[in-house]
Amino acid sequence: MLGIAVFSAAMLFSLSKGAEPIESDPVQSAAITEVTPVTGFMGASPSVGVKASMGYSGVALELAGDAAVGNTAALYMVMANAIINLSETKRAIPYGILGGGLFLTVPAGAVGSRSISNTGICYGAGLRYYFTKKYGLRIESKQFLTQILNAADNRQELFIFQSISLGVLFGFH
Repeated sequence: MLGIAVFSAAMLFSLSKGAEPIESDPVQSAAITEVTPVTGFMGASPSVGVKASMGYSGVALELAGDAAVGNTAALYMVMANAIINLSETKRAIPYGILGGGLFLTVPAGAVGSRSISNTGICYGAGLRYYFTKKYGLRIESKQFLTQILNAADNRQELFIFQSISLGVLFGFH
């Protein structure tokens, strides 16, 4: 995972050489569309995903898909998020994120176990750093909340976990 992040950063740096510099603010009144493949950790498990967002000025809507594979199960998530830019600088844009979506947990190798799907919410913060108008890096940390059914006593329990991710940002203005 770290190797992918280092390789992506090196490619991004080489792409930024000779590319058009940032002369104006990337967060403009015109629509901005971004696609970001990401890698990171969800809890102690490695994760991969992709994020696609479109927004105006200080707010963006995002569709994100993530997958994490652990020792006993795999988790797949599809989330719809609202991103609120906390600054409108030219290169570094910190942001807050709030969203919700569907979580699918698939047990690994347990006979008789079944997949569990439920809904949940997330909140967090991140930073987008632009090398040029079209290329940048994105680092993000999120907290997830969902309820799961405890089969032992048939009651709902709150399940909380975190993720951290790093991705290469591709912008289309």
